Amino acid sequence: MSIRAGDLAVDRAVRIIEHEVHLLGLDRPGRTELSGPDGLPVRSSSTDELE
Repeated sequence: MSIRAGDLAVDRAVRIIEHEVHLLGLDRPGRTELSGPDGLPVRSSSTDELE
């Protein structure tokens, strides 16, 4: 199976774009913020409270 020149060019262009996206940091996950009821901060429990 041979790769046509057009297919090779498209593959190369996609790889270049993926590389630029990585360098610019556009591929990192978005920030998420957790909140409790009514938008208040989430309360965390310590091990002291569990005993």
